[in-house]
Amino acid sequence: MKNKVVLFLVGSCMLALSSCLGNDEVETVTIKDPQVKAFSLSNDSVPGLNSVKFSIDQLNDRIYNIDSMDYGTKIEKVVCKFTAASGFSSIQVIQEATGDTIWWNGSDSLNFSKPVTFITTAYDG
Repeated sequence: MKNKVVLFLVGSCMLALSSCLGNDEVETVTIKDPQVKAFSLSNDSVPGLNSVKFSIDQLNDRIYNIDSMDYGTKIEKVVCKFTAASGFSSIQVIQEATGDTIWWNGSDSLNFSKPVTFITTAYDG
């Protein structure tokens, strides 16, 4: 009888402790960082444009070229590529030259003859 009681108590303790070992629920974490990480321009008719370096100022929301592009370089329609953190759901582009506001798909050419504004939106809005 004594062995049965000890066996019952040990079994109960094992059962109680094993119920706390794991949780099968998977928590999905959504990254909420829609910041632009890399930016480049390319165009076949503008020599050396794809080697131009751009600076990204996250504090003042500006992307600009410091010194690697020749002064007076004519840039109008170019293919723009940028890499953002994986936390953005949409990119809205406002082109002052054309007066258009578009939802950009990442591959359309854009008119940079006047300032262009990119608005990235995080998944949580």
